[in-house]
Amino acid sequence: MEKLNAFFKHRQALFVLRLPSVAMFVFIIYAGLFGNYYRNIAPLLMGAVWLVAISVIVLFAGKLWCTFCPWDAISEWVQRVTFWRVKKAPFNMGLKWPSFLRNIHIPLLMLIVLIWAEYSFALTDDPRNVAYLSLGMLTVTFVSAMFFEKKSFCRYGCPVGAMTGIMAMFAGLNVRSVSKNVCDKCRTKDCVRGNEKGYGCPVYEYPGGMKTNLNCIVCTECVKTCPYDNMRIRTRRFSGELEAVPGLGKDVILAIAVLLALTTFSGWAKMGMYDALAEKMHAAGYSEIIVHLALFLPFLIAVPLLFYAFAYFTAAIHKVPAGKAAEKAAYALVPLVIFIHLGYIVRHFLTQAGRLVPLISDPLGTGADLFGTAGMVEMDFVPPSVYKTLSMAVMALGLMLSLRLAGRMFGETGGESKRALIFQVFFVLLVTAINVFFIIVP
Repeated sequence: MEKLNAFFKHRQALFVLRLPSVAMFVFIIYAGLFGNYYRNIAPLLMGAVWLVAISVIVLFAGKLWCTFCPWDAISEWVQRVTFWRVKKAPFNMGLKWPSFLRNIHIPLLMLIVLIWAEYSFALTDDPRNVAYLSLGMLTVTFVSAMFFEKKSFCRYGCPVGAMTGIMAMFAGLNVRSVSKNVCDKCRTKDCVRGNEKGYGCPVYEYPGGMKTNLNCIVCTECVKTCPYDNMRIRTRRFSGELEAVPGLGKDVILAIAVLLALTTFSGWAKMGMYDALAEKMHAAGYSEIIVHLALFLPFLIAVPLLFYAFAYFTAAIHKVPAGKAAEKAAYALVPLVIFIHLGYIVRHFLTQAGRLVPLISDPLGTGADLFGTAGMVEMDFVPPSVYKTLSMAVMALGLMLSLRLAGRMFGETGGESKRALIFQVFFVLLVTAINVFFIIVP
């Protein structure tokens, strides 16, 4: 990791990494707005490439995705009027983010709305919608950067950051201090205040005492500013942070339960049964919005309620406060949430990747043939039996990791602890079985 840390000490490093991401983002917007409506690469770049890239990065490297984020990169470049130099007074109004919104509720609500709209109305299947959605997120990020100090939106408002932050607690990469003693003795706290080499932490963390990946956006400013070379990008054991039960609050526990509900809904929304029920409700005279809300809300409500019910029974048997049991149970679910999500991502990518081959040569649908593949017939990369097996294998891995983590968190030696673990095991098995069913049944 020494070479990686040395690379990130250069202020130009982020610019080099962000430029391809920004270029792809701008191209997606251009293709979505001006390309052929019916033959267009923008939806696939957003759904089958970008989403896969985020998911893989989060699994292995936590919120390293935030390092590449084009919304933040463009907003930062405009706000600071530079690509990499340190400016003492960035161009914004410096307002404080409202104290009552300093939690995960706003980004979680945005994520709920986005996922519901995507799976209910196939939002990103339309290239124009892809462009409008991209411009909308850029606008929100940019306006926040102009009004609020530091990167308040990244900390308190970004729906992608909220989702990846929770998943990043499982990841094998983090930014941490090498020695706590060095940080304790430091009087200047440049990682917080900034210096000539970089800015203070833009998401209101004290890097020297940071114990969770939830909010860190891996901007590496602390790596640059630390005068003692004590802040590093480091590898660690997967799920080690979760085992330590970081104690992040009730809003994070709720967010984990909601993420589980949203990943499960993403499987349900792709089933033929979902479409059949939607058609029957349409025939009965219900509006489009009512139909999709009726098919979405039961998952959004039932899964978290079921989670809290199992946590309550766990607490009663384990003889601990319900909040503590819910906290342990929620952290034990994080691997399952990640790998159920990845299971659906595998299915989505393998069913959509065949469409990329002709579109790479004719991305805007103008009749071009840049690489000689425009005339190729769209086809599946693998048969359904293969991607279904792969998806189930990924989910099974998540099940094993979640059970292993639950065993470590609830598995003290004692009959009460073992009986409490049974409830967690049953809940994890139930959720996994439901999602495997959604994979198997067309």
